[in-house]
Amino acid sequence: MKSTKNKRTSLLSRARRAVLGGPRVRTIADSHIPDENTGEYYSAQIERSMAKISKDAAFRYEFFGDFLKSRNLLAGVDDLLCVGCRNVFELEYFAALGIKNVSGIDLFSVDPRIKVMDMHRMEFADASFDALYAGDCFEHSKDPCQVASEFIRVVKPGGLIMLSIPMNHRTDEVDRVPFFSKEDLYQYFQGTKMEILLENLKKGPEEKIIGLSVGFKTGGR
Repeated sequence: MKSTKNKRTSLLSRARRAVLGGPRVRTIADSHIPDENTGEYYSAQIERSMAKISKDAAFRYEFFGDFLKSRNLLAGVDDLLCVGCRNVFELEYFAALGIKNVSGIDLFSVDPRIKVMDMHRMEFADASFDALYAGDCFEHSKDPCQVASEFIRVVKPGGLIMLSIPMNHRTDEVDRVPFFSKEDLYQYFQGTKMEILLENLKKGPEEKIIGLSVGFKTGGR
């Protein structure tokens, strides 16, 4: 019978092999052996994300790039963190806008520009970034209150947090947090003063709300 440690490691090893396989892919398991529940959470997240490793969600991050340009906010952003980036498309896009230091994190990495890190406990000092972008990853949170707290912590007071989330979506082991209104998102950020700069609802068939994009300045913790 496998030991608990081996079982946890096996969960992430299967996710690692799901698409790319082998040691080319670094995962959170390389530096952190989670408890069984967290290991299953990591495994599900990594496996789903790696299945989309070549996807370029340009429509998502370019929307926020246009927002930064239209509001003349780029001059105030030297350090940007992209959470849950999966690949380097958004990193390269934001760098091309002139942002000096663009960093990415995810539970796995196929590129040295993406640090392997859990958004629930990021390894950055307080107030490390001028802005943070998280495109459709907040709904993957195991503990959304903790993730919101971490987003606020690593962004400088007065800095920007930019998020997109699905709404009225089906939840499962990967898309864990339901959102039916903008208030469902904002409740997790009650620990900071929010100055809303962007609020855009995306509509699908029959005018059903299927997504929300927001940008707000944070007052810090």
